[in-house]
Amino acid sequence: MPIDKVEYDVTVKQKFEYQIDLADERLWLGNRPIAISNKAFRMLRFFVSHPNRLLTKNDILDAVWSDLCVSEGLVREYVHDLRLALGDDPGCPAFIETIRGRGYRFLGGIQIIEQRANAPLEPALSTLLPSLVVLPFANLSNDPDQEYFSDGITDDIITELSRFPELSVVARNSAFAFKNRSTDIAQIASELGVNYVMEGSIQRDKNRLRVTAWLVESDSGRHIWGEKYDRELNDIFALQDDLAMHVVGSITPQVELAELKRSQKLSNTNLSAYELALKAQALTYDAVRSADRNMLTRAMALADQALKLDDMCTHALWTRGMGCVFQYLYGWSTDPGTALNFALEVADNLIGIDPSNARSYIVRAWAYQYRREYDLALADYRRALALNPNLALNLFTMAWSEAVAGLPLEARKHAKKALMLSPRDTDIWLAWAYATLEVASFIEGDFTEAAKWGRQAIQLHARMPVRQLVMIATYGHLGDFAAASSHSAAIKAFAAETLLAVLAGKYAIFKSSEHNSLLLDGLHRAGL
Repeated sequence: MPIDKVEYDVTVKQKFEYQIDLADERLWLGNRPIAISNKAFRMLRFFVSHPNRLLTKNDILDAVWSDLCVSEGLVREYVHDLRLALGDDPGCPAFIETIRGRGYRFLGGIQIIEQRANAPLEPALSTLLPSLVVLPFANLSNDPDQEYFSDGITDDIITELSRFPELSVVARNSAFAFKNRSTDIAQIASELGVNYVMEGSIQRDKNRLRVTAWLVESDSGRHIWGEKYDRELNDIFALQDDLAMHVVGSITPQVELAELKRSQKLSNTNLSAYELALKAQALTYDAVRSADRNMLTRAMALADQALKLDDMCTHALWTRGMGCVFQYLYGWSTDPGTALNFALEVADNLIGIDPSNARSYIVRAWAYQYRREYDLALADYRRALALNPNLALNLFTMAWSEAVAGLPLEARKHAKKALMLSPRDTDIWLAWAYATLEVASFIEGDFTEAAKWGRQAIQLHARMPVRQLVMIATYGHLGDFAAASSHSAAIKAFAAETLLAVLAGKYAIFKSSEHNSLLLDGLHRAGL
Protein backbone atom coordinates (compact mmCIF):
# COMPACT_ATOMS: atom_id res chain seq x y z
CA MET A 1 0.00 0.00 0.00
CA PRO A 2 1.57 3.32 -1.04
CA ILE A 3 2.35 5.85 1.66
CA ASP A 4 1.04 9.39 1.34
CA LYS A 5 3.76 12.02 1.38
CA VAL A 6 3.59 14.52 4.24
CA GLU A 7 3.29 18.11 3.03
CA TYR A 8 5.76 20.54 4.56
CA ASP A 9 6.13 24.29 4.76
CA VAL A 10 9.56 25.43 3.58
CA THR A 11 9.03 28.85 5.14
CA VAL A 12 9.19 27.38 8.66
CA LYS A 13 11.63 29.52 10.65
CA GLN A 14 12.53 26.90 13.26
CA LYS A 15 16.31 26.26 13.18
CA PHE A 16 17.52 22.68 13.06
CA GLU A 17 21.10 21.58 13.44
CA TYR A 18 20.78 19.39 10.34
CA GLN A 19 19.23 20.43 7.03
CA ILE A 20 18.46 18.45 3.88
CA ASP A 21 18.58 20.52 0.69
CA LEU A 22 16.23 18.98 -1.89
CA ALA A 23 17.34 21.22 -4.76
CA ASP A 24 21.07 20.61 -4.29
CA GLU A 25 20.59 17.06 -2.93
CA ARG A 26 22.91 17.59 0.04
CA LEU A 27 22.84 17.07 3.77
CA TRP A 28 24.17 19.91 5.89
CA LEU A 29 25.34 20.30 9.48
CA GLY A 30 25.35 24.05 10.01
CA ASN A 31 27.50 25.37 7.16
CA ARG A 32 29.25 22.05 6.61
CA PRO A 33 28.11 19.65 3.87
CA ILE A 34 28.09 16.00 4.94
CA ALA A 35 29.10 13.49 2.27
CA ILE A 36 26.59 10.66 1.75
CA SER A 37 25.91 8.47 -1.28
CA ASN A 38 23.08 9.06 -3.77
CA LYS A 39 21.02 6.14 -2.46
CA ALA A 40 21.56 7.22 1.15
CA PHE A 41 20.29 10.68 0.22
CA ARG A 42 17.18 9.21 -1.44
CA MET A 43 16.50 7.12 1.66
CA LEU A 44 16.95 10.13 3.94
CA ARG A 45 14.62 12.24 1.76
CA PHE A 46 12.00 9.48 2.03
CA PHE A 47 12.43 9.36 5.81
CA VAL A 48 12.16 13.10 6.41
CA SER A 49 9.13 13.33 4.10
CA HIS A 50 7.30 10.79 6.31
CA PRO A 51 8.14 11.70 9.92
CA ASN A 52 6.81 9.66 12.86
CA ARG A 53 5.43 6.97 10.57
CA LEU A 54 6.22 3.27 10.53
CA LEU A 55 8.09 2.68 7.27
CA THR A 56 8.43 -0.99 6.42
CA LYS A 57 11.42 -2.34 4.52
CA ASN A 58 9.16 -2.90 1.52
CA ASP A 59 8.06 0.75 1.66
CA ILE A 60 11.70 1.83 1.60
CA LEU A 61 12.66 -0.60 -1.18
CA ASP A 62 9.76 0.63 -3.32
CA ALA A 63 10.73 4.27 -2.77
CA VAL A 64 14.50 4.01 -3.15
CA TRP A 65 15.14 0.93 -5.27
CA SER A 66 12.06 0.78 -7.47
CA ASP A 67 14.31 0.15 -10.48
CA LEU A 68 16.23 -2.75 -8.94
CA CYS A 69 15.53 -6.10 -7.33
CA VAL A 70 17.62 -6.03 -4.16
CA SER A 71 17.53 -7.74 -0.77
CA GLU A 72 16.26 -6.26 2.49
CA GLY A 73 19.82 -6.38 3.80
CA LEU A 74 20.62 -3.35 1.66
CA VAL A 75 18.14 -1.27 3.68
CA ARG A 76 19.99 -2.10 6.90
CA GLU A 77 23.32 -1.10 5.36
CA TYR A 78 22.10 2.32 4.23
CA VAL A 79 20.35 2.96 7.55
CA HIS A 80 23.71 2.19 9.17
CA ASP A 81 25.43 4.70 6.85
CA LEU A 82 22.85 7.38 7.64
CA ARG A 83 23.29 6.82 11.37
CA LEU A 84 27.05 7.25 10.98
CA ALA A 85 26.53 10.48 9.04
CA LEU A 86 24.10 11.83 11.64
CA GLY A 87 25.99 10.55 14.68
CA ASP A 88 22.85 8.65 15.67
CA ASP A 89 22.97 5.94 18.34
CA PRO A 90 20.62 3.04 17.45
CA GLY A 91 20.36 2.18 21.16
CA CYS A 92 19.10 5.67 21.97
CA PRO A 93 18.03 7.11 18.61
CA ALA A 94 17.58 10.82 17.98
CA PHE A 95 16.73 10.47 14.26
CA ILE A 96 16.03 6.90 13.08
CA GLU A 97 14.29 4.39 15.32
CA THR A 98 14.29 0.66 14.54
CA ILE A 99 10.89 -1.02 14.93
CA ARG A 100 12.06 -4.59 15.44
CA GLY A 101 10.81 -7.02 12.85
CA ARG A 102 8.79 -4.35 11.05
CA GLY A 103 10.86 -1.40 9.81
CA TYR A 104 11.92 2.10 10.85
CA ARG A 105 10.48 5.37 12.11
CA PHE A 106 12.01 8.79 11.43
CA LEU A 107 11.80 10.87 14.60
CA GLY A 108 12.39 14.32 13.07
CA GLY A 109 15.15 16.80 13.82
CA ILE A 110 16.18 17.53 10.22
CA GLN A 111 14.81 20.57 8.43
CA ILE A 112 13.74 20.15 4.80
CA ILE A 113 14.67 23.12 2.62
CA GLU A 114 14.24 23.76 -1.09
CA GLN A 115 17.34 25.96 -1.46
CA ARG A 116 20.01 26.95 1.05
CA ALA A 117 20.93 30.57 1.45
CA ASN A 118 24.45 31.38 0.25
CA ALA A 119 26.08 31.09 3.66
CA PRO A 120 29.88 30.90 3.82
CA LEU A 121 31.07 27.31 3.46
CA GLU A 122 33.05 25.57 6.15
CA PRO A 123 35.24 22.54 5.34
CA ALA A 124 33.20 19.51 4.37
CA LEU A 125 32.63 16.74 6.88
CA SER A 126 33.53 13.62 4.94
CA THR A 127 31.98 10.69 6.79
CA LEU A 128 32.76 8.27 3.97
CA LEU A 129 36.07 6.48 3.56
CA PRO A 130 37.08 5.25 0.12
CA SER A 131 34.40 2.72 -0.77
CA LEU A 132 34.66 -0.44 -2.81
CA VAL A 133 32.37 -3.17 -4.08
CA VAL A 134 33.55 -6.62 -5.09
CA LEU A 135 31.17 -7.85 -7.76
CA PRO A 136 30.53 -11.61 -7.99
CA PHE A 137 33.27 -13.22 -10.05
CA ALA A 138 32.03 -14.52 -13.39
CA ASN A 139 32.19 -18.26 -14.01
CA LEU A 140 33.59 -18.66 -17.55
CA SER A 141 34.01 -22.44 -17.33
CA ASN A 142 30.65 -23.38 -18.90
CA ASP A 143 30.24 -25.62 -15.89
CA PRO A 144 27.48 -24.63 -13.45
CA ASP A 145 29.17 -26.72 -10.78
CA GLN A 146 31.99 -24.14 -10.67
CA GLU A 147 29.55 -21.43 -9.60
CA TYR A 148 30.10 -22.27 -5.94
CA PHE A 149 33.83 -21.66 -6.36
CA SER A 150 33.46 -18.26 -8.04
CA ASP A 151 30.99 -17.20 -5.33
CA GLY A 152 33.34 -18.53 -2.64
CA ILE A 153 36.26 -16.49 -3.98
CA THR A 154 34.09 -13.36 -3.98
CA ASP A 155 32.94 -14.05 -0.40
CA ASP A 156 36.51 -14.55 0.81
CA ILE A 157 37.75 -11.33 -0.79
CA ILE A 158 34.88 -9.33 0.75
CA THR A 159 35.59 -10.88 4.16
CA GLU A 160 39.32 -10.15 4.02
CA LEU A 161 38.80 -6.59 2.76
CA SER A 162 36.53 -5.95 5.75
CA ARG A 163 39.64 -6.23 7.95
CA PHE A 164 40.80 -2.87 6.56
CA PRO A 165 39.05 -0.12 8.60
CA GLU A 166 40.37 2.50 6.16
CA LEU A 167 38.05 1.02 3.50
CA SER A 168 34.27 0.99 3.33
CA VAL A 169 33.41 -2.35 1.68
CA VAL A 170 29.92 -3.05 0.35
CA ALA A 171 28.44 -6.11 2.02
CA ARG A 172 27.87 -9.41 0.24
CA ASN A 173 24.09 -9.10 -0.16
CA SER A 174 24.39 -5.76 -1.91
CA ALA A 175 27.21 -6.94 -4.18
CA PHE A 176 25.39 -10.14 -5.15
CA ALA A 177 22.32 -8.16 -6.20
CA PHE A 178 24.30 -7.53 -9.41
CA LYS A 179 25.12 -11.18 -10.07
CA ASN A 180 24.47 -12.28 -13.67
CA ARG A 181 23.45 -8.76 -14.67
CA SER A 182 25.10 -6.87 -17.51
CA THR A 183 25.11 -3.49 -15.79
CA ASP A 184 27.44 -0.63 -16.64
CA ILE A 185 30.19 -0.07 -14.05
CA ALA A 186 29.31 3.62 -13.75
CA GLN A 187 25.68 2.73 -12.98
CA ILE A 188 26.71 0.19 -10.33
CA ALA A 189 29.05 2.73 -8.74
CA SER A 190 26.25 5.31 -8.73
CA GLU A 191 23.69 2.89 -7.29
CA LEU A 192 25.97 1.78 -4.46
CA GLY A 193 27.80 5.10 -4.00
CA VAL A 194 31.28 3.56 -4.31
CA ASN A 195 34.62 4.94 -5.50
CA TYR A 196 36.03 1.64 -6.73
CA VAL A 197 34.57 -1.44 -8.38
CA MET A 198 36.35 -4.79 -8.47
CA GLU A 199 35.44 -7.45 -11.02
CA GLY A 200 36.86 -10.84 -11.84
CA SER A 201 36.39 -14.12 -13.64
CA ILE A 202 37.25 -17.77 -13.14
CA GLN A 203 38.08 -20.36 -15.80
CA ARG A 204 38.74 -24.04 -15.20
CA ASP A 205 40.44 -26.44 -17.60
CA LYS A 206 40.66 -29.93 -16.08
CA ASN A 207 42.93 -29.50 -13.06
CA ARG A 208 44.07 -25.97 -13.92
CA LEU A 209 42.38 -22.80 -12.75
CA ARG A 210 42.81 -19.23 -13.98
CA VAL A 211 41.49 -16.33 -11.91
CA THR A 212 41.56 -12.84 -13.41
CA ALA A 213 40.74 -9.75 -11.33
CA TRP A 214 40.79 -6.02 -11.97
CA LEU A 215 39.96 -2.81 -10.11
CA VAL A 216 38.24 0.19 -11.69
CA GLU A 217 38.14 3.77 -10.40
CA SER A 218 34.47 4.64 -10.80
CA ASP A 219 34.82 8.39 -11.47
CA SER A 220 37.28 8.04 -14.34
CA GLY A 221 36.55 4.46 -15.47
CA ARG A 222 40.31 3.90 -15.29
CA HIS A 223 41.68 0.44 -14.52
CA ILE A 224 44.09 1.03 -11.64
CA TRP A 225 45.04 -2.60 -11.07
CA GLY A 226 44.72 -5.96 -12.76
CA GLU A 227 46.24 -9.38 -12.28
CA LYS A 228 46.00 -12.96 -13.51
CA TYR A 229 46.55 -15.98 -11.26
CA ASP A 230 47.12 -19.52 -12.58
CA ARG A 231 46.85 -22.33 -10.05
CA GLU A 232 46.66 -26.11 -9.79
CA LEU A 233 43.27 -27.22 -8.49
CA ASN A 234 44.11 -29.36 -5.46
CA ASP A 235 42.82 -28.37 -1.99
CA ILE A 236 39.85 -26.17 -2.89
CA PHE A 237 39.69 -24.28 0.43
CA ALA A 238 43.43 -23.68 0.58
CA LEU A 239 43.24 -22.41 -3.00
CA GLN A 240 40.43 -19.95 -2.12
CA ASP A 241 42.45 -18.67 0.85
CA ASP A 242 45.58 -18.26 -1.27
CA LEU A 243 43.79 -16.37 -4.04
CA ALA A 244 41.93 -14.10 -1.61
CA MET A 245 45.21 -13.31 0.19
CA HIS A 246 46.96 -12.35 -3.06
CA VAL A 247 44.09 -10.25 -4.39
CA VAL A 248 43.44 -8.38 -1.14
CA GLY A 249 47.13 -7.84 -0.40
CA SER A 250 47.56 -6.32 -3.86
CA ILE A 251 44.51 -4.10 -4.26
CA THR A 252 44.46 -2.30 -0.90
CA PRO A 253 47.80 -0.53 -1.52
CA GLN A 254 46.55 0.39 -5.00
CA VAL A 255 43.43 2.02 -3.52
CA GLU A 256 45.65 3.95 -1.11
CA LEU A 257 47.92 5.09 -3.95
CA ALA A 258 44.90 6.21 -5.99
CA GLU A 259 43.53 8.13 -2.99
CA LEU A 260 46.90 9.82 -2.43
CA LYS A 261 47.06 10.86 -6.09
CA ARG A 262 43.51 12.20 -5.84
CA SER A 263 44.41 14.23 -2.75
CA GLN A 264 47.24 15.97 -4.58
CA LYS A 265 44.73 17.37 -7.08
CA LEU A 266 42.45 18.82 -4.40
CA SER A 267 42.43 22.55 -3.73
CA ASN A 268 43.51 23.72 -0.28
CA THR A 269 40.07 25.11 0.65
CA ASN A 270 36.99 23.48 2.15
CA LEU A 271 38.76 20.16 2.72
CA SER A 272 37.46 17.55 5.14
CA ALA A 273 39.63 16.09 7.90
CA TYR A 274 40.10 12.92 5.87
CA GLU A 275 41.14 14.85 2.75
CA LEU A 276 43.62 16.94 4.75
CA ALA A 277 45.00 13.73 6.26
CA LEU A 278 45.43 12.25 2.77
CA LYS A 279 47.34 15.34 1.63
CA ALA A 280 49.48 15.09 4.78
CA GLN A 281 50.29 11.44 4.06
CA ALA A 282 51.18 12.14 0.42
CA LEU A 283 53.43 15.04 1.47
CA THR A 284 55.06 12.85 4.16
CA TYR A 285 55.95 10.24 1.55
CA ASP A 286 57.40 12.96 -0.70
CA ALA A 287 59.40 14.35 2.23
CA VAL A 288 60.85 10.92 2.98
CA ARG A 289 61.68 10.28 -0.69
CA SER A 290 63.61 13.54 -0.93
CA ALA A 291 64.81 13.65 2.71
CA ASP A 292 63.30 17.13 2.99
CA ARG A 293 63.01 18.28 6.60
CA ASN A 294 60.85 21.33 5.85
CA MET A 295 58.47 19.32 3.70
CA LEU A 296 57.92 16.87 6.56
CA THR A 297 57.20 19.81 8.88
CA ARG A 298 54.55 21.05 6.42
CA ALA A 299 53.06 17.55 6.20
CA MET A 300 52.72 17.32 9.97
CA ALA A 301 51.10 20.76 10.03
CA LEU A 302 48.49 19.48 7.54
CA ALA A 303 47.82 16.50 9.81
CA ASP A 304 47.37 18.91 12.72
CA GLN A 305 44.83 20.90 10.66
CA ALA A 306 42.89 17.70 10.06
CA LEU A 307 42.92 16.92 13.79
CA LYS A 308 41.52 20.39 14.57
CA LEU A 309 38.52 19.50 12.41
CA ASP A 310 38.22 15.98 13.81
CA ASP A 311 40.41 14.98 16.76
CA MET A 312 39.48 11.33 16.16
CA CYS A 313 40.55 11.26 12.50
CA THR A 314 42.59 8.05 12.56
CA HIS A 315 44.25 8.73 9.21
CA ALA A 316 45.58 12.07 10.49
CA LEU A 317 46.75 10.55 13.77
CA TRP A 318 48.52 7.73 11.93
CA THR A 319 50.28 10.19 9.62
CA ARG A 320 51.28 12.37 12.59
CA GLY A 321 52.78 9.39 14.40
CA MET A 322 54.61 8.25 11.27
CA GLY A 323 56.03 11.75 10.84
CA CYS A 324 57.47 11.71 14.37
CA VAL A 325 59.21 8.41 13.69
CA PHE A 326 60.76 9.75 10.49
CA GLN A 327 61.89 12.88 12.34
CA TYR A 328 63.78 10.58 14.68
CA LEU A 329 65.21 8.41 11.88
CA TYR A 330 66.66 11.35 9.98
CA GLY A 331 67.91 13.14 13.09
CA TRP A 332 65.60 16.08 12.45
CA SER A 333 64.20 16.36 15.97
CA THR A 334 65.91 18.63 18.49
CA ASP A 335 64.88 16.10 21.15
CA PRO A 336 64.74 12.58 19.62
CA GLY A 337 63.30 11.04 22.78
CA THR A 338 60.39 13.48 22.73
CA ALA A 339 59.61 12.62 19.10
CA LEU A 340 59.34 8.91 19.93
CA ASN A 341 57.33 9.61 23.09
CA PHE A 342 54.88 11.66 21.03
CA ALA A 343 54.62 8.82 18.49
CA LEU A 344 53.77 6.47 21.37
CA GLU A 345 51.08 8.85 22.63
CA VAL A 346 49.58 9.06 19.14
CA ALA A 347 49.62 5.26 18.82
CA ASP A 348 47.95 4.77 22.21
CA ASN A 349 45.30 7.30 21.15
CA LEU A 350 44.75 5.40 17.90
CA ILE A 351 44.40 2.08 19.72
CA GLY A 352 41.92 3.68 22.13
CA ILE A 353 39.80 4.90 19.20
CA ASP A 354 39.90 1.61 17.29
CA PRO A 355 41.70 -1.34 18.90
CA SER A 356 40.91 -3.47 15.83
CA ASN A 357 42.94 -1.23 13.47
CA ALA A 358 46.23 -2.98 12.71
CA ARG A 359 47.91 0.27 11.60
CA SER A 360 47.63 1.63 15.15
CA TYR A 361 49.90 -1.11 16.47
CA ILE A 362 52.39 -0.52 13.65
CA VAL A 363 52.99 3.09 14.76
CA ARG A 364 53.54 1.93 18.33
CA ALA A 365 55.87 -0.85 17.15
CA TRP A 366 57.98 1.70 15.25
CA ALA A 367 58.31 3.86 18.35
CA TYR A 368 59.15 0.89 20.58
CA GLN A 369 61.78 -0.35 18.13
CA TYR A 370 63.67 2.94 18.03
CA ARG A 371 63.46 3.13 21.82
CA ARG A 372 65.23 -0.26 21.71
CA GLU A 373 62.26 -2.03 23.28
CA TYR A 374 62.37 -4.77 20.65
CA ASP A 375 60.18 -7.33 22.44
CA LEU A 376 57.37 -4.80 22.79
CA ALA A 377 57.77 -3.78 19.15
CA LEU A 378 57.57 -7.37 17.90
CA ALA A 379 54.55 -8.05 20.13
CA ASP A 380 52.72 -5.13 18.50
CA TYR A 381 53.67 -6.30 15.01
CA ARG A 382 52.33 -9.77 15.80
CA ARG A 383 49.11 -8.26 17.15
CA ALA A 384 48.73 -6.33 13.89
CA LEU A 385 49.42 -9.53 11.93
CA ALA A 386 46.70 -11.38 13.85
CA LEU A 387 44.24 -8.54 13.18
CA ASN A 388 45.04 -8.34 9.48
CA PRO A 389 47.34 -10.98 7.99
CA ASN A 390 47.04 -9.39 4.52
CA LEU A 391 48.25 -5.91 5.48
CA ALA A 392 51.46 -5.67 3.45
CA LEU A 393 52.63 -2.55 5.31
CA ASN A 394 52.83 -4.54 8.53
CA LEU A 395 54.84 -7.29 6.87
CA PHE A 396 57.24 -4.79 5.27
CA THR A 397 58.03 -3.05 8.55
CA MET A 398 57.82 -6.10 10.85
CA ALA A 399 60.45 -7.82 8.69
CA TRP A 400 62.76 -4.83 9.18
CA SER A 401 62.31 -4.92 12.96
CA GLU A 402 63.01 -8.63 13.02
CA ALA A 403 66.23 -8.10 11.05
CA VAL A 404 67.63 -5.43 13.37
CA ALA A 405 66.50 -7.51 16.36
CA GLY A 406 68.73 -10.34 15.11
CA LEU A 407 66.07 -12.65 13.67
CA PRO A 408 67.17 -13.06 10.05
CA LEU A 409 65.09 -16.15 9.24
CA GLU A 410 61.82 -14.55 10.35
CA ALA A 411 62.82 -11.28 8.65
CA ARG A 412 63.40 -12.99 5.29
CA LYS A 413 60.13 -14.88 5.52
CA HIS A 414 58.05 -11.76 6.14
CA ALA A 415 59.94 -9.53 3.68
CA LYS A 416 59.45 -12.05 0.87
CA LYS A 417 55.77 -12.52 1.77
CA ALA A 418 55.26 -8.74 1.66
CA LEU A 419 56.91 -8.54 -1.77
CA MET A 420 54.73 -11.42 -2.97
CA LEU A 421 51.53 -9.87 -1.60
CA SER A 422 52.08 -6.34 -2.87
CA PRO A 423 54.76 -6.21 -5.59
CA ARG A 424 53.47 -2.81 -6.83
CA ASP A 425 53.35 -1.10 -3.46
CA THR A 426 54.74 2.35 -2.66
CA ASP A 427 58.46 2.56 -3.45
CA ILE A 428 59.20 3.46 0.18
CA TRP A 429 57.79 0.19 1.54
CA LEU A 430 59.16 -1.98 -1.28
CA ALA A 431 62.63 -0.59 -0.54
CA TRP A 432 62.10 -1.43 3.13
CA ALA A 433 61.72 -5.11 2.20
CA TYR A 434 64.94 -5.14 0.17
CA ALA A 435 66.74 -3.30 2.98
CA THR A 436 65.53 -6.04 5.33
CA LEU A 437 67.13 -8.66 3.12
CA GLU A 438 70.29 -6.51 3.06
CA VAL A 439 70.46 -6.37 6.87
CA ALA A 440 69.61 -10.05 7.33
CA SER A 441 72.55 -10.98 5.09
CA PHE A 442 74.83 -8.42 6.76
CA ILE A 443 74.34 -9.75 10.31
CA GLU A 444 75.02 -13.27 9.00
CA GLY A 445 78.33 -12.07 7.56
CA ASP A 446 77.31 -12.62 3.93
CA PHE A 447 78.51 -9.24 2.67
CA THR A 448 78.23 -10.06 -1.04
CA GLU A 449 74.53 -10.91 -0.61
CA ALA A 450 74.03 -7.83 1.60
CA ALA A 451 75.46 -5.61 -1.15
CA LYS A 452 73.14 -7.18 -3.74
CA TRP A 453 69.99 -6.50 -1.71
CA GLY A 454 71.22 -3.09 -0.57
CA ARG A 455 71.65 -1.97 -4.18
CA GLN A 456 68.02 -2.88 -4.89
CA ALA A 457 66.79 -1.03 -1.80
CA ILE A 458 68.77 2.10 -2.68
CA GLN A 459 67.66 1.98 -6.30
CA LEU A 460 64.06 2.29 -5.08
CA HIS A 461 64.70 4.74 -2.24
CA ALA A 462 68.21 6.02 -1.67
CA ARG A 463 67.63 8.67 0.99
CA MET A 464 67.19 6.42 4.02
CA PRO A 465 70.05 6.56 6.56
CA VAL A 466 70.35 2.99 7.85
CA ARG A 467 70.50 1.23 4.50
CA GLN A 468 73.28 3.62 3.42
CA LEU A 469 75.18 2.97 6.67
CA VAL A 470 74.94 -0.79 6.18
CA MET A 471 76.16 -0.43 2.59
CA ILE A 472 79.19 1.59 3.75
CA ALA A 473 80.01 -1.09 6.34
CA THR A 474 79.35 -3.89 3.83
CA TYR A 475 81.81 -2.44 1.32
CA GLY A 476 84.25 -1.76 4.16
CA HIS A 477 84.25 -5.47 4.98
CA LEU A 478 84.53 -6.37 1.29
CA GLY A 479 87.44 -3.96 0.81
CA ASP A 480 85.64 -1.99 -1.92
CA PHE A 481 86.57 1.45 -0.59
CA ALA A 482 85.48 3.35 -3.69
CA ALA A 483 81.92 2.03 -3.33
CA ALA A 484 82.01 2.73 0.42
CA SER A 485 83.10 6.30 -0.27
CA SER A 486 80.20 6.82 -2.67
CA HIS A 487 77.66 5.79 -0.01
CA SER A 488 79.48 7.90 2.63
CA ALA A 489 79.03 10.97 0.44
CA ALA A 490 75.37 10.10 -0.07
CA ILE A 491 74.49 9.87 3.63
CA LYS A 492 76.47 13.01 4.50
CA ALA A 493 74.30 14.92 2.03
CA PHE A 494 70.99 14.18 3.78
CA ALA A 495 71.56 12.58 7.21
CA ALA A 496 74.96 13.68 8.51
CA GLU A 497 73.57 13.88 12.06
CA THR A 498 72.58 10.19 12.01
CA LEU A 499 76.02 9.17 10.72
CA LEU A 500 77.76 11.15 13.49
CA ALA A 501 75.44 9.69 16.16
CA VAL A 502 76.22 6.11 15.03
CA LEU A 503 79.99 6.74 14.92
CA ALA A 504 79.85 8.32 18.39
CA GLY A 505 77.97 5.33 19.81
CA LYS A 506 74.90 7.44 20.58
CA TYR A 507 72.63 5.61 18.13
CA ALA A 508 72.70 1.80 18.12
CA ILE A 509 70.91 0.33 15.11
CA PHE A 510 70.88 -3.31 16.18
CA LYS A 511 69.64 -5.03 19.30
CA SER A 512 72.79 -7.15 19.53
CA SER A 513 76.06 -5.53 20.62
CA GLU A 514 77.82 -8.01 18.34
CA HIS A 515 75.90 -6.75 15.31
CA ASN A 516 76.51 -3.11 16.27
CA SER A 517 80.23 -3.87 16.56
CA LEU A 518 80.13 -5.53 13.12
CA LEU A 519 78.61 -2.32 11.70
CA LEU A 520 81.11 0.00 13.41
CA ASP A 521 84.02 -2.20 12.34
CA GLY A 522 82.85 -1.99 8.72
CA LEU A 523 82.45 1.79 8.96
CA HIS A 524 85.96 2.13 10.39
CA ARG A 525 87.37 -0.13 7.67
CA ALA A 526 85.70 2.19 5.14
CA GLY A 527 87.65 5.12 6.61
CA LEU A 528 84.95 6.68 8.82
